[in-house]
Amino acid sequence: MLFFLSYNFLITLLTLLFNRYSQQDIYTKLSFTIFSLISWLLPLNLIREHFTTIPTIKIPWHLSTTQISPAILEPKAPHWVEIISPTHIFIIASLFGFCLFIFRIFKHTFWLKNLKNDKTTKLISNYFEVPVYASNLIPTAIVSGYRKPTIWLNTKLINSPLLDAILCHETTHIKYKDNYLIIVMTFIKSIYWWNPLTYKLITIIEELIEARCDHKSSKSFAEGIYQKKLAQLMFFNKPVTKTGLVSAATSRNSNIRRLKLLKEEQYMKLSSRLVITTVMTTIVAVLTLPIFTFKATASHLMTDKGVLIDLEINKTILKITSENDKTESRWESEAQLWTSFSKKAAISSKDMWHLEFEPTHNNNLITMNFTIFNFVENKMVEIAKPRLIVKPDQTASFTVNDKNLSFEVTFTAKLSENPNDET
Repeated sequence: MLFFLSYNFLITLLTLLFNRYSQQDIYTKLSFTIFSLISWLLPLNLIREHFTTIPTIKIPWHLSTTQISPAILEPKAPHWVEIISPTHIFIIASLFGFCLFIFRIFKHTFWLKNLKNDKTTKLISNYFEVPVYASNLIPTAIVSGYRKPTIWLNTKLINSPLLDAILCHETTHIKYKDNYLIIVMTFIKSIYWWNPLTYKLITIIEELIEARCDHKSSKSFAEGIYQKKLAQLMFFNKPVTKTGLVSAATSRNSNIRRLKLLKEEQYMKLSSRLVITTVMTTIVAVLTLPIFTFKATASHLMTDKGVLIDLEINKTILKITSENDKTESRWESEAQLWTSFSKKAAISSKDMWHLEFEPTHNNNLITMNFTIFNFVENKMVEIAKPRLIVKPDQTASFTVNDKNLSFEVTFTAKLSENPNDET
């Protein structure tokens, strides 16, 4: 989780600096900003964990009559603080954000329904086969819908000299399918409701989307005409109610920034684009190198420090064919293995049992988290998840009973460096 948050923080910070200080065109800024926002949806930590395998040792069985000593420490229920990890908190926050996203969809749907049923709403024309409605509930102009988009105007703009520029701008939104991008932004904004960086990225993208449509629309007018109409629209513009999921005119300050962007050159040579892409990629790699170095160093430390575990595992099956006919089958196996702290390892016997465990070290105590599986019809079935806390070099044991099946595990955990480390 630390890797995921740190990586995306660096990408976002770099993107904000790029938008603030670079003089690149709208299209390049928009592309980098969208990439930065989408990266918050890429589960890099889960992808890395997916390719991480649990080391498993296969050990043989042999018959024995060895008796297991009584348990020294009984399994202890973990404290809730130890159970809830940063990943759990992130998942809970994301579930809340998903509910927020559903709420915003219903809110937007309800708003559109009221808009269509409003007495002031009326169809005025079809602009390039796109229906255009006018209503007093619209601040200036918006586009709604996906497969069958609709343009909505304020009633006062029907006979305005700004109408042609507004319609041209809104149809450009439709051409670029901006509403699809907006619903993705709304989803990310909802999932990361606690993250101010995603809010900032979304604000920048909204402004760049408007600026891109301005630049494209200005090509349909004589030089300077569209800019004048946009400036006049600033005096008409009213505060926009954030309904979400629509392409809408933004604030007056945003319109001023749009005018400034229109004055800038919006096309770059191919060589310039390649240079910018190379520089951005290099900076990202340099900024994320400390993260990978930290992970590698941490992995090295975890590999050097761990526990050497002596295990003795017994499985007993009691078969009762009649009241006087009882058969007890007992298997025993011993193993010694080393594993690093907070890293899950496992030992198993084919078609007999499978034991996973993860040791942690705190305040000179070793906590052993076990998971025991039995094989039922060639399938692993979880039986129990005991947790024991012991001192180093202390022997402990526990017994798990499941119907006519019994598992007895005795172990001694010793603090140790990796015995296979050549250095």
